[in-house]
Amino acid sequence: MALADDVIAIWDEELAGVEAWSLVLRWRDLDVDVRGGLAYSGASTIKTFLLELASSSLSWDLPVTVTPEHAAAGDGVLKTWPLPVTLPLHAVAQLMTALSDNTATNAVVDTLGGLVVVNDALAGRGLASRMRRWVTGRHSDPRCEEWDSSASLPSRAGLSVVVPIEHADAISRMVSAPEHAVARAMLEQQWHRDSLARPLVDGAPFAHKSGSVDGVRHDGGTLLPGTDDALVVHCFTDGPGRDELLDDVAAVGMGRAMARTLPLLGLGQLLA
Repeated sequence: MALADDVIAIWDEELAGVEAWSLVLRWRDLDVDVRGGLAYSGASTIKTFLLELASSSLSWDLPVTVTPEHAAAGDGVLKTWPLPVTLPLHAVAQLMTALSDNTATNAVVDTLGGLVVVNDALAGRGLASRMRRWVTGRHSDPRCEEWDSSASLPSRAGLSVVVPIEHADAISRMVSAPEHAVARAMLEQQWHRDSLARPLVDGAPFAHKSGSVDGVRHDGGTLLPGTDDALVVHCFTDGPGRDELLDDVAAVGMGRAMARTLPLLGLGQLLA
């Protein structure tokens, strides 16, 4: 209990400048859950659930045609390609996960059967996390107005609603089950490293997914997956709308909290 209290004190101090935050952290017998059941405006963290659904039900060799209909602004490179283009699902899902490509995300949703099918699958697994609409518009689930962020949070749901503890469980499943080895590799290729990964030494295995838009900044995954020292850490934050800057208060706070937590757990060698 003392260790859990020490961990919570670190994150509480480093995220003091953040309006709202949640933490799910698991390591060996340590289990920390600070408001992990809140429902946040999920931004790109919803892509974690799309990856798990694809990994569970589709072949990575399945041809996926990405069309101009799927093109979306924001993160990614596919929107700049001459469309339509047909790629294996592996390539499209890898772009969605590692680069958070929004155009690839819309194509994956279509390949899974559309928003209604995706959300019915999430509901069938007992989850409250939902994808309300395609990235940057066009199509919405007819039920999307039923799903919103927790009332105590500053931001209303946009693209998605994601519960931190559900995000933690989804990534934990993908990094532990052999049948999800391809998905795990994609999560380890995540190129956004400005939050939880900020203080880590290059090459530290970290299977994670981040998401940010307006006032929300999220990051979560498993550090050292597949080892006895595997550390599950997911931090979701919310606050006033702002540009996505490298020195964002929430991103810096997560990085500093990680830098102080890892030595406490005997994992200081992972710090740059």
